[in-house]
Amino acid sequence: MKILHIHEIAGQASIIAEALKAFGVKSEAIQLSTVQQVAKNTGIIISGELIFRLVSLVVTIYLARYLGTAGFGKYSFVFAYLAFFNIITDLGLQTILVREMSREPTHAAYPADTTTYASLL
Repeated sequence: MKILHIHEIAGQASIIAEALKAFGVKSEAIQLSTVQQVAKNTGIIISGELIFRLVSLVVTIYLARYLGTAGFGKYSFVFAYLAFFNIITDLGLQTILVREMSREPTHAAYPADTTTYASLL
């Protein structure tokens, strides 16, 4: 028999546990303290950032060698140009979106849709 560890995620753990019991799979819930949950989530975010930066470094080195000096200069110029206009088009909408979604999580889709449409304009 398999033993699966199920974390409480938005009240869905009991549904998953019942479904697993129907298939004869034994489950046990792990209750993490707040400090443990924050440490785990922080570790996952930091790991993701490190992996992203390492992959970005490898891709940048490959592009620099593949495109050459002039080609990589043009590539860098285009992305710097796009980054400049990204700042202008954002206009703080990301901060507002996070605030509104945290106020009312059940209506999170509405501010996200509105922000997406506003940024397209």
